[in-house]
Amino acid sequence: MLKMINNWPLAKKLFIAFVMLGALVLGLAINGYASNRTLSSVAARHVNNGIAGLSGLTDIMADIRELRIIVYSFYNAETAKDAESLIARKAKGEAKLLADIDAYGKVAGDDFNDGVEDLRAKAAALIEANKTIFDLRAANDLPAAVKAIKGVGKERSHDAIAAADDLLARTRDRSAKDNEYGQWQSWLSL
Repeated sequence: MLKMINNWPLAKKLFIAFVMLGALVLGLAINGYASNRTLSSVAARHVNNGIAGLSGLTDIMADIRELRIIVYSFYNAETAKDAESLIARKAKGEAKLLADIDAYGKVAGDDFNDGVEDLRAKAAALIEANKTIFDLRAANDLPAAVKAIKGVGKERSHDAIAAADDLLARTRDRSAKDNEYGQWQSWLSL
């Protein structure tokens, strides 16, 4: 085989060498392009789903805790003006919680739809428990209001926080897997 190649004219040898170099450069370019697109996809998913998702979940947890504070504050309200203010804060807080869940649902990714629906259901149950507590306190049934605050109110708050915590753990796990995949793709592009 080597003898045959040695008998080729110089132009043919150079042509074959340039074709082989061109194929190598083309292969490297295709690999670089594919790797860059893959890494860009991983980065976009991390930013769009990971970072935005973590921020959204943080907002949701703060909303849940704020509603709990409002419930305790309403129970201890000393004046009608304070009670009115807390009723308005509760309505705004509930609307914000539901809006934040909807906003999170848009960035969470389709693979998290089940968790988002679970969180939405737990938030609805919390809102219903808070309504019960407010109704009991407004009716001056203080023993029943305290029992509801420490019972169903606490349970529903914990359920909603647990649902958000589950999504938080899933988001962290997905980000770690995306990072691992991105590192692997980065190594392949070398």
